[in-house]
Amino acid sequence: MPKPSKSSASSGTRKKYAKRAEKGQDDVQPPTEAQPKQAKAKKADKKTLKADVILLKKKAYKPPVKPSAPRPDPLDALGIASQVPPDFLVVLRRLGKKDTVTKHRALEELLVDWIGKAVEGSDEREYMIGVIELIVPVWLHHYPSLVLHPSRKIRFMAASVYAALLALPSIRSSLFYNLNDTSEASMVEHVLGAWAFSAFDPDSSTSSKAHQSWAGYTVLSLNAPSPTPEVSLALEPHMPSLMAFCERAILYPPSVYAWLNPPAPEVPPAPVPRRQTGRPVTQTGKPKEPEERSKPDAEEEYESDRNARYRMGGMGVLKWLLDTLPCNDQDVITTPNPGETVHVDEQPSSTMNSLASLLSDPHFWTSLYHSNRAPWLSEDDVTERGEGLGDTQPGLRRCAWAVVDSLVRRWLGHPQISVRLLSVAVLRSAWVEPDSSVLSAMWEPLLLLLTKVPKVWLYSNGDNLTGPHGLKPISAVDADAGEDGYEGSDNADNEERIEGREQFVAYEEFLAFLKLGCRGSPRQGYPAVLIITSTLPPEVLPLDKEGLDRLFISLWAAVDGRALGSLERPQNSAAFLSSLLECLILILNRLAKSPPSQPLGTAPSSAIGNNSNPSHPGLAEAIVLQQLEEVCSSLITGRLRTKPESAGEELAKALIRLEGFDKKLLEIAWSTVSSEVLNALFGANPDNTMMTSSADLLAFVASMERKLEQSPVVKQHMVGLILDITARSIGKLEAVADHSVEVDLDIAAVLLSMTIVHFSSVIWHDYESRKRIDDLLLGKISKLFAKLKPVSFISLIGPCLHHTKHRGDIWHRLMEAIGSASFSTGHGVVILKLLLADADNSRLPIDVKAKGGELDALVNRMVDTTLHEDDAGQLDLVKRMVSYPDLFLSDAMVHSIINRLGTLTAKSIKDCLREDVTPLGPLEASLSILAHISTYQPKLLFTSATNTTLLPDLCLLADILCATEDTDGSLATCIKLARVVWAGWAVNRDESARRTVLQKSTDAVKELLGDITVRLKASTIIESVLLRGSSKASLLGQLHLDETVPTRTEYELEYSRCEVGYVDSPMSLLDLDYSEPGYSTSHPSRRHYDRHGYSRYGRMVSALAVGLSLDRQSLLSHLWSLRHLGLLALTAQDHRLMGAVDDPIFGRAYTLDDSTKMIESIWPVIAYASSHLMRDVTSSWHSELCNQLKTGKGKRPVSASSVAGFVGELYATAIATESKGVRDVLVLRWILSSLLRSADLSSGDTEHWLQLGESIRQTAPQTSISIILVVCRLGIQSPRLDRYRNELASHLSGVPSSKANHSGLRLLRQFIATTPQSDSDVELLPQQRAIFLLQAFQKWVASDEELDEEIESLMAHLFLHIAPIVQSVPGAHWDLILDVIETNLENSSLRDLTSLTTITRTIDLVTKLDDLASSNRSLKEIWIPRQSAVLKLVADRLMERIDDLPRSEQRLDVRKVVVSAAKDLPIPIPADGGVSALCHLLKDASLDDQIAAYQLIGRAVVLWNERLVVEAAMDTENSFRCTIPPELLEILPLGVSINSSDKEIEEKTLAFLLSWLVLFDLFVDASVKVKINYLEQLRNLEVLETTFFPNILHLLDVTGVGKPFNLDMWEVEEFDIQKLDDSLPTRLQVLAAHVYYRALLAIPSLIRSWLQDCKDRQVVTTLTSYTIHYFSPIISAQELAPLRIPEAIQELSDEQVKIKVASAANEVTAIYSVDDQPMEILVKLPADFPLHAIEVRGVRKLGVPETKWRAWLFNVQQASQVRRA
Repeated sequence: MPKPSKSSASSGTRKKYAKRAEKGQDDVQPPTEAQPKQAKAKKADKKTLKADVILLKKKAYKPPVKPSAPRPDPLDALGIASQVPPDFLVVLRRLGKKDTVTKHRALEELLVDWIGKAVEGSDEREYMIGVIELIVPVWLHHYPSLVLHPSRKIRFMAASVYAALLALPSIRSSLFYNLNDTSEASMVEHVLGAWAFSAFDPDSSTSSKAHQSWAGYTVLSLNAPSPTPEVSLALEPHMPSLMAFCERAILYPPSVYAWLNPPAPEVPPAPVPRRQTGRPVTQTGKPKEPEERSKPDAEEEYESDRNARYRMGGMGVLKWLLDTLPCNDQDVITTPNPGETVHVDEQPSSTMNSLASLLSDPHFWTSLYHSNRAPWLSEDDVTERGEGLGDTQPGLRRCAWAVVDSLVRRWLGHPQISVRLLSVAVLRSAWVEPDSSVLSAMWEPLLLLLTKVPKVWLYSNGDNLTGPHGLKPISAVDADAGEDGYEGSDNADNEERIEGREQFVAYEEFLAFLKLGCRGSPRQGYPAVLIITSTLPPEVLPLDKEGLDRLFISLWAAVDGRALGSLERPQNSAAFLSSLLECLILILNRLAKSPPSQPLGTAPSSAIGNNSNPSHPGLAEAIVLQQLEEVCSSLITGRLRTKPESAGEELAKALIRLEGFDKKLLEIAWSTVSSEVLNALFGANPDNTMMTSSADLLAFVASMERKLEQSPVVKQHMVGLILDITARSIGKLEAVADHSVEVDLDIAAVLLSMTIVHFSSVIWHDYESRKRIDDLLLGKISKLFAKLKPVSFISLIGPCLHHTKHRGDIWHRLMEAIGSASFSTGHGVVILKLLLADADNSRLPIDVKAKGGELDALVNRMVDTTLHEDDAGQLDLVKRMVSYPDLFLSDAMVHSIINRLGTLTAKSIKDCLREDVTPLGPLEASLSILAHISTYQPKLLFTSATNTTLLPDLCLLADILCATEDTDGSLATCIKLARVVWAGWAVNRDESARRTVLQKSTDAVKELLGDITVRLKASTIIESVLLRGSSKASLLGQLHLDETVPTRTEYELEYSRCEVGYVDSPMSLLDLDYSEPGYSTSHPSRRHYDRHGYSRYGRMVSALAVGLSLDRQSLLSHLWSLRHLGLLALTAQDHRLMGAVDDPIFGRAYTLDDSTKMIESIWPVIAYASSHLMRDVTSSWHSELCNQLKTGKGKRPVSASSVAGFVGELYATAIATESKGVRDVLVLRWILSSLLRSADLSSGDTEHWLQLGESIRQTAPQTSISIILVVCRLGIQSPRLDRYRNELASHLSGVPSSKANHSGLRLLRQFIATTPQSDSDVELLPQQRAIFLLQAFQKWVASDEELDEEIESLMAHLFLHIAPIVQSVPGAHWDLILDVIETNLENSSLRDLTSLTTITRTIDLVTKLDDLASSNRSLKEIWIPRQSAVLKLVADRLMERIDDLPRSEQRLDVRKVVVSAAKDLPIPIPADGGVSALCHLLKDASLDDQIAAYQLIGRAVVLWNERLVVEAAMDTENSFRCTIPPELLEILPLGVSINSSDKEIEEKTLAFLLSWLVLFDLFVDASVKVKINYLEQLRNLEVLETTFFPNILHLLDVTGVGKPFNLDMWEVEEFDIQKLDDSLPTRLQVLAAHVYYRALLAIPSLIRSWLQDCKDRQVVTTLTSYTIHYFSPIISAQELAPLRIPEAIQELSDEQVKIKVASAANEVTAIYSVDDQPMEILVKLPADFPLHAIEVRGVRKLGVPETKWRAWLFNVQQASQVRRA
């Protein structure tokens, strides 16, 4: 059984009557009527009075309101359930369910599946609208409860559904008709109220959605422009209902909830069994306590929150009404006064009368109060109406303050608005508000009320509140209410009230508000305190000592109570200080304007008392003295923490304003401020815990001094204060001879220095002050140096040193003091730095000199510290001292510095050459000092014996590091400094020193070539060594290759260490990867590379390759290096094909450009070596070499100087390393291929090499495969090769399935190696042998053994050669071939490097089968059923995106194969996503791929346009939208280039042009609606302005500068993309011209808009002329071409209509004859068409009004423009 509805009685009342019911007290008599309130009892009778009051104030029992009966559902009541579809009925039934999830799903289905289909314009639109019209009553029945539901999701969905319904005109008319004519009054009230409330929902998404519908479909009055139900709903007839709902929601929200959620009928409880004696049966167990119902199970919020949400909606509607209702000027009175009668000339509206009744309800205004009981409510009101509305609801209070704002601005003088009630509610709520967000919303309406109603403070007093609504006077409430709320309190406040003085409770709360620091909002509250204080009348704030003391005490209480916060305390304190001083000036101004003879204030003297009638001057002086003393004391002690500058400005402003009306008060104020400042600085017992320093105090005084420039009187006082501070500071410094306290001395020095800084213009113009400063420096410089801090000392010495006559003696004593000072303390060093800074800035006198040796010991310690601790700061100090040797250093000290810095420089340069570079600060600092010495003392620098250790390192730094491309700023500075030092040495060098430096430099270069920690490439180092000329400043230019590269032994050793054979060569397109199963392709140990991706071995070989390419003569003595160069080239080729991978030679940092350059530098070296070796060979060298290799069985030949020795060495190495990997095998294949191609190879020679390969097939299979592969690729056939193929095929046919992955894979690799080239006419096998081989493969596939993926890949390659052989033989082998194709395509991906070769082989096989099937009927019958599935897989590979992967040439080559095949095959392209899926091919492919991709996209564009045209034609609701594919938009902004040498940039340029052609293809055969959508999107994206025109004009040279590209020999209207090749230099310009031509045809309106907005008129003129010359004649001719056909003219003409075409003038004339009188319209194409629109002119009219004639012409012109848009 559901829970009964909760009554309005309090919990205490319900419990009390429940207990009475248990005792049998069924008839409860209500309490007797309260008697009139008695006079105030005396103190002795308080207990009796309290008992009587309690008896009188007992709450009467109020039974709960009986809930309304459940409302019938229109689904059943109106029979709608039988008229709607069953699935729609299920949705409607779910709307009434209690479950939130069920409701939400029902609303979603209603919005998407039903209303959405009606909006989108489907075929069932009319049917959907008819069904939705039927259920309008059902929706109105559920709408209030849905849109006011506790769940935010439900409210948002309900608002969305309602907005969607209103967007349908017929449904909107039906809704408004139901609300206006058919629905019940209660239904209309709740629907309109819920609709309005949802527009002000606390959830922003819900309120936004609902507010759009509320503002868009409602009008306030019937006199509005569109009050018909089809357009909008007039609220005027329903305003009483809306106001009633609003009032109920605010004052009685449970009643609204009870109506929206009527409970189910209650089942009467079962009777309690009784004993025969009549006593009730006692139930055992613990009695069940009533469940708490503050949060019902079906809701997501507490009851208090729900009530607040209803009330916030009501407040929002109320504010909207106050802001929207028309307000007559006669209705508003600016400043109503108490007791006055308000007269208006015109009666306000009835709506405002209804609002006034709500606004005059005291209980309504409890929404402003933060507690449960508002002070302006009597006990009867609380008993009858309940607790306050704003309790624990800050959001509701913010809404209430918004209502106050609207009320004060527009309706303050309305006759039915109680200003007194409003004043009480506002003032009694404002000062006790605890929430900061409510305070932020409160200030504006509060200040408006205070300024508009000057006597608002008087309204808040109890004597003025005896008005209607049963209000209890505030004074009576305060007098009688004690701690229980019924009688007066006995506390001290009531006892201490002054007799005869009226108490203002709101003012007391305002003082408490000030004590709390504006309740946590000081930065917002304090600026308003002055305005609030200015509105206080004399009755509230009497101008006597007691009244003013209370105000200022309340202000200062916030500081004492730490209410100003800690995070932003300076800003808060500044706001407080400004407010305090402003209030002080305001009160002093009031005192000055009040007559002296009259008692202060307007209150009678009896209200002031004996101590409250002083004279004006005395009171004002006391206030100024007291407050300024407290301000200054608070600032000095840190009690008031604010910035000294802002505090000084505020105090100066107060003094200036005080000067304006009372000079005597100004003297008192200044005396107070100056005494406080002097006492703080020079007091007898200064406060050591003060929060401000002397600098802050002086900054405070300086800020005051700057601000007081505009006041001469106060300025004179300020000068006296400054000189007083100066004199006292000098006096303390002079007392140092009397053993003064050091702290006092340092403070005095700081004071004097800061005083000189802040007030130099004042001090140096006073003779006495200047003389005392000079005497101080002459007599006590040494003691000042010892006892003063460095900054204080320099601040005294620096400015004064220029004025003393004994500056030389002072400087000498100062240097001695610095040199003798303790190095550990750093006192002298700090002073030395300050002196150097003065020297750098030329602040020292030019005639001071060091006598010599004073600072040598100190500098020596500085250099030692720098070398051991890397202290760059002290080294910089030494460098600066070297810059001024006359001031600080001797010659001997300079030599000592050179010896120490040489060691540091050598170490830093070695570290700088490595990757882990040490900080360059010490190196840069030491080189800076050496450069200084080399520049200023060169003889001292190069006479040292350490130059032979320093100069070789400087040579590496200056001549090798300078070649790096990644030198940063610090390193570049070091190189520059090293060159400076080197240049100084090169002038005076000798031969012995040169040889020593040369030898050490050679050793260093060899070490750098193989060191992977070096930041430079080895190739860069060797180029720097070999290419630099032999200049006097360079030593490395004289070195040679043999002196710099390692020996052969070192190369072989490093090769064995890095184990290159462990890395297999990847599968490429032309050659295969023959890796033995079971061998790992990763290095077993950890690899190390330099920052460029080179291993140590890679660095050494790359240096050797560059050296040999630069010095070909050295190649003859380095033939052993060709093997290493081959390995390096092969690995570089792998990186170029596959991208970044890790191997023993290169790492992932190795770039594509590096690999390309490496291959280009190595292969010429190998070709040169091959040609050198083949010069002296004999005709029988093939047989001799093969026999030698066979008999040698892999052993290295003795001599390697001939071809036999060279090849034998490679052969032996390949066999020896084959077990580890195939890298050496591949090197043998590459070099052997080069040798055999350059030789004259015969069929007999081929037999020898084949015999060699067969002989090692079992022992060295990889080497065997490589040799046979080289021979077969030469294309020379021999009988032995045919026998070998048949033998391998026979062995393959006999391999069982269990050995397919081992023996079968090995044999298959060897057999693939014997296959001829794809374009060869050689038949691989006899037909029968091929059939047997296919049958063996069938067994492999059909077995349970899982085949290796490599086997399936090799099968595809083999089937490419077998398919032509067996094409005429039907059988199951074709299923095998097709299954392998599908398996390979399904398991492969372009993103996977390991499957690229499989894709290439399979795609070639698919192309071959399709070609064979075209000429073979039996094969075609097998191929066609499987073709679609295979081509679908090909399309999947085609649409794969690889542009997000690292660039790989092998991947791009495979993509080229896929694109080329897809172009010739009928692959399926999806109509909806084909363009998007293929666009990426335009930007990540080569030229041929881009052209092929454009053709494929063209096929997709046709399907795309067909689909969109159909969809647009079926759209009847004008809701059709289509967009350009986003993938195409990504390519449009690509940049362009003309005749660029960079292939990648040229590909981007072509992609740019082709992408725009694709875009213009979208306009071909598209309907007008589709074109309009495209044009709107292009206009919004602004791609023409930012991308198209800048690039096209750049390509065509139409920039206004120079001559545009000549198109005289080209036909721009036609362009065959397939014929675009690299041979034509101007191919991109011609294509750009064609793109511009297509743009003129597709988007002429956008081009015209761009021309109009273009600010460069020169470009506009040039483009217009260019278009007129080359494009406009062609386009105009195409436009008029249909009209030149006689059949077309005859079809358009009849007896009354004639068409004439003037081709030469580009004109068409239409003649319409009426009674033999013609009317003519002329249509003319302008010369620059389509840059300007078609012109339509009326030549002759007949009997047609002028307006109608113009309309005809306008329509014709618009139709032509739309057609050409």
